[in-house]
Amino acid sequence: MTKNEFDFHIKQLERYLDNSVEAISKSEIEGKYYTDKKYTRTATGVLYLGYLFILDGFLQLKNIYPKNRENKSYYESHFTKIPELPNLKSEFSFIYNKLHIEGYYNSENVNFLVEDWKKCKLIFKNSLEQLKKKAKSLK
Repeated sequence: MTKNEFDFHIKQLERYLDNSVEAISKSEIEGKYYTDKKYTRTATGVLYLGYLFILDGFLQLKNIYPKNRENKSYYESHFTKIPELPNLKSEFSFIYNKLHIEGYYNSENVNFLVEDWKKCKLIFKNSLEQLKKKAKSLK
């Protein structure tokens, strides 16, 4: 991957973050929960997909290209190849359960906690910053 291609990849990841934040901002909040299922589902789905693309970026820097990205175990099998994210196992588990399962698939049955959203967004931002640092080594 060239530096220009990677710069484009980073810009796309920033768009995923912006789009998810825009979507969740349209949801009403009651107490400590987002309550609008449509916007919660949209925001959590977009942020989850963007997080997977961050992991793809780390792997692509090592010339590993995704073959089965819809399978959670694909990413889990590559955790050791991403030492830049020391808490990847626990963070991926949190992101997967909160964004993908609770927020996206089960959004019809549960309200999404505002605190969970904040934590997912923070994990995304921190992971993106680590990817940007790693990408500076590209020519």
